[in-house]
Amino acid sequence: MKAKLIKQTDNAVQVTYNCDIYGEVFTVKNVWLPKSQLEIISTENDVLEFNTKNDWILDSKTKEYCQWVVRTFSNVVSEIKTYTSRINNYRVEYCYI
Repeated sequence: MKAKLIKQTDNAVQVTYNCDIYGEVFTVKNVWLPKSQLEIISTENDVLEFNTKNDWILDSKTKEYCQWVVRTFSNVVSEIKTYTSRINNYRVEYCYI
């Protein structure tokens, strides 16, 4: 997987990435991912290449971001509203630039 690297600390990376939610491309911006949940392959040219150690971390961080979008903006597409609903069973398991 790849994401745009924004900032890096000893314990976490701040990234922006694209993912598919119900067939639509969605950009997740400035999300912090704990390094303890990632296998970092490289960080060249502001691109973080990584694998997740656990399947849930990417979906969890994407869902947190989408919930913030739903609370903050009034014109949210239906795919995002469905993804953040309690009846949803869709999971984000891959991201890209």
